[in-house]
Amino acid sequence: MIDFLKKFFSKNLLIKAFSLVFAFCLWLVVVNQLDPVTNQTIYNVPVTVKNENYFAERDQYVTIESELSVNVTVSGRRSEVEKLSAEDFTATVDYMEADPVVGRGQIRCVSSNRSVTIQDLSQTYIQLSVEDMISKELAVEVQTEGTPEDGYVVAEDDPYMIAEPSTVVVSGPKSQVALISSAAVTIDVEGASEDVSGQGKAIEFRGVDGEEIRLEEYPDLQVSAKLMTRLSLPVYTVRTLPVNPVEVIEDPNSDYTVESQSLSLEEVRVYGPAEVLEEIGSITLSSVMTQGQTGDFEYTYDLSSVCASLSKQYNANIGLAEGSEQKAVLTVKLEKKATKQFTLGASNYSFKNKAEGKTYELSAGYQTLTLKGKAEDLENMTAANIRIELDVGAFAEDGVYEVEAVYILPEGVTAVNAPGAISVTVEPEETNE
Repeated sequence: MIDFLKKFFSKNLLIKAFSLVFAFCLWLVVVNQLDPVTNQTIYNVPVTVKNENYFAERDQYVTIESELSVNVTVSGRRSEVEKLSAEDFTATVDYMEADPVVGRGQIRCVSSNRSVTIQDLSQTYIQLSVEDMISKELAVEVQTEGTPEDGYVVAEDDPYMIAEPSTVVVSGPKSQVALISSAAVTIDVEGASEDVSGQGKAIEFRGVDGEEIRLEEYPDLQVSAKLMTRLSLPVYTVRTLPVNPVEVIEDPNSDYTVESQSLSLEEVRVYGPAEVLEEIGSITLSSVMTQGQTGDFEYTYDLSSVCASLSKQYNANIGLAEGSEQKAVLTVKLEKKATKQFTLGASNYSFKNKAEGKTYELSAGYQTLTLKGKAEDLENMTAANIRIELDVGAFAEDGVYEVEAVYILPEGVTAVNAPGAISVTVEPEETNE
């Protein structure tokens, strides 16, 4: 048997080699006919993300702007490729390798069937955008709807309103946070005559255009509060209070006196707590001085400022009711003062605190005194209406002294260039032997 094999393989080698090659080629032809190499596309292979928390750990937010699936074209024997499905492929994109500046991440795909070759992918990158995660604090605006009972009001920006939370923090992707520009809560005051509570009211979030932003449409947005834990809005009483006459203080050294004064209003409508308005009773405006005035003049009061002063004084919210006058104007008419000269006698002078055994007399004799004031006041005056007091308590020794003079005059009348001190002679009192 061994000899036969040696002869078989040693004789006619060329023919035998040719036969072997021919047989192999024939085998290839038969195989390619029955199981040819072909290309096939596998659709909707899911793309998974590796290192998904990479950007989140850096306070950044990723938005994928293309589909997370890919179509894979493979090459292989028909018997192999025909049984392939999406489950035989693994497509991934790694956030650590993504380029946030360019805005894309490369897709890598492998097959679990090593007998096929991946020829092409429908997309080799996914489009993505990366933005910062930010927070923004918004004041919660309290808005009202409806009208309180007649004779009652609610005040805008009431400092005595209780609103918790007063601010709310919105957190999330920068582009989504930018959509929200304000936060507000609405409370119904229709027919109210006492404080209104809005506890549990929902906070509304609105965009720049005023339209409501529905948070459920933005699951990546987070807010620190959605409901009011406390909300109490004061309702105030409206009252009409009389305005007291204004005190006009005249400058005693001026050549002008007040002829008349008038105020543009006699009452003002205000709101505030009923018990506080009852205590106030009336409105008193600040006094006005005529110093420096040489003719008729006006003084304007800002009634809002007056109410603000009352609010501070009574620790309560007091303001002008709707429709009330905002300003009050005081008109002061002046007239030039008249002058009149009086001759004084002994009865016009009085010495206070005289020392025992001493006499006190004016060194220069009695004087004349010029007074100025309203003409009608001076017309009815006589010298008897004038008193000059001289306190000589400090002068017990004989001699001549300058003693300070105190002029006691009727109201509204002043002395013109009256000496501040008068010369007084002190002598021993004469005794009768």
